[in-house]
Amino acid sequence: MNKVFFYSLTIFILSTGNVMAQTNLSPRSAATAQTFGTFSQGLDAVSWNPSILAYEKKAIQVPTEVDTVYRSHLLTTELEEQSNSIYVSHSITTLFTNDIKEVLYEDSLYANLQSLKEDSAFNVIIDKITNHTTADFYLRLMSNEGYENTLIDTIFHSAEQIDQVEKYKHEKEKSSYLELLNMGFMLSNSSTDANWINTNILNGSDRGELDNAAKNEIISIFPEDGWRINSLINYKAGLRIKNVALQISPDIYSEFVIPRGLFKLAFDGNEMSEPIDFSGRKNQFQAVIPVAISYGRQINVPLFNNFAQRTYFGVSAKYLKGLAYFESAFNTLSITPSQDTISVQADMKTIYSLAGASMEVDPEKSFSYSFNTDEINNTPPGSGYAFDLGLIVDINDQLSSSIAITNLLGKIKWSDGTAYEHRLKMNSQILMDLDSLDQEGYIDSSLSAGIEIDTNITISSFQTKYPGALTLGAEYSLDKIKLASNLKFGFSNELGASTTPRLSLGVEFSPLKWLSLLGGASVGGYEGFQWGSGISMRLLFLQFSCAYSEYGGMLNSAKGFSFSLSNSIVF
Repeated sequence: MNKVFFYSLTIFILSTGNVMAQTNLSPRSAATAQTFGTFSQGLDAVSWNPSILAYEKKAIQVPTEVDTVYRSHLLTTELEEQSNSIYVSHSITTLFTNDIKEVLYEDSLYANLQSLKEDSAFNVIIDKITNHTTADFYLRLMSNEGYENTLIDTIFHSAEQIDQVEKYKHEKEKSSYLELLNMGFMLSNSSTDANWINTNILNGSDRGELDNAAKNEIISIFPEDGWRINSLINYKAGLRIKNVALQISPDIYSEFVIPRGLFKLAFDGNEMSEPIDFSGRKNQFQAVIPVAISYGRQINVPLFNNFAQRTYFGVSAKYLKGLAYFESAFNTLSITPSQDTISVQADMKTIYSLAGASMEVDPEKSFSYSFNTDEINNTPPGSGYAFDLGLIVDINDQLSSSIAITNLLGKIKWSDGTAYEHRLKMNSQILMDLDSLDQEGYIDSSLSAGIEIDTNITISSFQTKYPGALTLGAEYSLDKIKLASNLKFGFSNELGASTTPRLSLGVEFSPLKWLSLLGGASVGGYEGFQWGSGISMRLLFLQFSCAYSEYGGMLNSAKGFSFSLSNSIVF
């Protein structure tokens, strides 16, 4: 029975490939359970929403006891005679100061309208506004009247505030990052947690001989759609200079599932009569190195002016260098044990590209494959492109919203001369009598006798998708706390992506200017439930971050974990 189980598992493994999943393991991503927010600083912006590259910090929180006033800045002009009238560049209309006063006085408001000379220019302003709310009212009022360049100036009247502003400006300029270390490790599965492993593996001997009820209890832990095992090593490196970034981040996407029926076969042996059916299933593996160039800037969108303070847009262009691709499609794959025989039926097609390496089939021995590396070359066989688009809208000083599309139009072409197709079709019968099973090579010969097709041929180039997603986000900021939430929709169910929506919530708490504590949780998507926590510290020019995350549960009920860390030079 053990031999039959081994061969069954071998057939499946040979047709599927490796074991990995799509996820972002950067410390801030893992700590917030894959939540994007403005706390995703540095090169994290490239992975989530490139508009964050241009994002400005919220307004400074100034103590109320410090003397502060505001002014609404309407226009800057070079001629003195134009300071008493406002010239609108897109129109031949000239609006006089009296006309502006009429606008301002419609609501019986007092406005200190002035013209000030600063350097060689004349500025038309509403001066000495005592609070930000009133200044914001004037801004919106004048914007509605066609003065789109209206802005709010903050006037400080103490050395303490001036120092705060200078510190703020200094920090704002430190928006360049050199990141050579950003990596993480993940190991998870879809079924077994620490409690199950302790009970059935580590302490399994204490249970003695298993009866049918105990066997069914163990088997029931594995889902009907199979046991998924996911492992991933993630690495990123790059450079960000203000609102421009360059990043290299090798990606590996794949899925490997051990069917539940194989565990039934291992426990129940040849007494089981139901077929283990894998038909219609597709398993994939893809290894790619994306090189992304990203840019973000603040933009003016007239449509948003009535409800938004600031708007930021970002774009990433990615060149995709494909290292390897492997895909197995099962038209038919089933194993049917009965009292006397085990029937194995298979009709599988595998396409792959491995830099010219090709599979060789041994016609004299079943399932005996080797790789011919004579045609292998140093040039990766695949190339392609993808784009990221991002938008962040500041509704007010506390609330912002965002939208991002990642890997738009993402595809990879695998070149001619490196693409191959393996086809396996068989209908084999293994007699389950003891005399036959004791014969050396009996199972091999029985499987070989039923092979109808087992070939490997060269094919023309082909294209594969690069998984993309749409992410909607919102963020609320207080003095030292940021709360962010995302709703993510994948475009496909291939290569570790999922069309099942994922909802996430993340938080950043900054008790000190150089210290941030992060946490978050998410549900849905490919990963299911996830929670995480992490820490980020900036000491002089070094920024260090690390995070720990669990999947499928918490502590002993968790079905997987990840650990990640990064170290950046900030200048």
